[in-house]
Amino acid sequence: RSLNVAQWMQHNNTQAGVIHSQTSVSIAKELIKKADTVIFQRCFAEQGNVGKFLDIARSENKKCVGEIDDLVFPEHVASIGSVKGGEWNLNEAMFVATAYETFLLKMDSCIVSTIALKEYIETTYEKNCEVYPNRISHSKIRKPLKKEGPLKLIYASGTYSHKEDFELIEQPLYEFLQSNPEVTLSILGATQSSERILSLPNVSSYPLLPYDAMLDFIAKHDVMLVPLVDDVFNNAKSNVKFVECSAIGVLTLASPVREYVSTAETGGLLISIQTNVYEQLCEIKNNINDVRNKLVKK
Repeated sequence: RSLNVAQWMQHNNTQAGVIHSQTSVSIAKELIKKADTVIFQRCFAEQGNVGKFLDIARSENKKCVGEIDDLVFPEHVASIGSVKGGEWNLNEAMFVATAYETFLLKMDSCIVSTIALKEYIETTYEKNCEVYPNRISHSKIRKPLKKEGPLKLIYASGTYSHKEDFELIEQPLYEFLQSNPEVTLSILGATQSSERILSLPNVSSYPLLPYDAMLDFIAKHDVMLVPLVDDVFNNAKSNVKFVECSAIGVLTLASPVREYVSTAETGGLLISIQTNVYEQLCEIKNNINDVRNKLVKK
């Protein structure tokens, strides 16, 4: 996200550079001196040299802007995907959330990825926020691949934080794959899919991939599955999977949480995950050639 934000700024005639929390203090100091504004992207003072970078920025009278991409705050730790998925326990989540909050309070303003985050931070912390939606570089946009044969589904996750989300569709998805053995499902990354789905002969599992390789792999499929529980955390999340899939000609089948609802009219296909996942998948399978032709035209 930091690279995409920097590229967007450059596209709008604003010079921007990106450094890491482990960048040497001497190099960071020279860059900070030349800047008008320092954006601290999803970090806190105890990470690497971040605290020192903030001290330098303040000593140089630079505007300091915090960047937030998820609702990781003390009030909502129980709803964080990494907690529900078992990647973090509550104490770990509270440490991170409190550290983010403490650092945020030292900022002059914020950049966020969604309107829901803007509303929460402005109301709770009285910090002005500007929404910078998640984007994808023009260099990553691919012409949709010509696909043939049966429907190809994919489910992907970069972290072990979507256990409860996947469980929303596990039963109908299992039944659909059992009933339609010609349909394939690829499981990509750090997912928490069920063992019985992984055991099906038409399901394959793949490890995390570098970003470009990930896009190339996803592009070989017809539909990306994005089940999301309707809770406060997911309703503050961005629609980044939709953005990425749209850039490579893959349909997104997502739960109707806030950001996905707002983009439904531009090509996102939403499902009512409580009632008709099986029927939705059957409809797509039965009309797969029409779906593919529409995506190629887009």
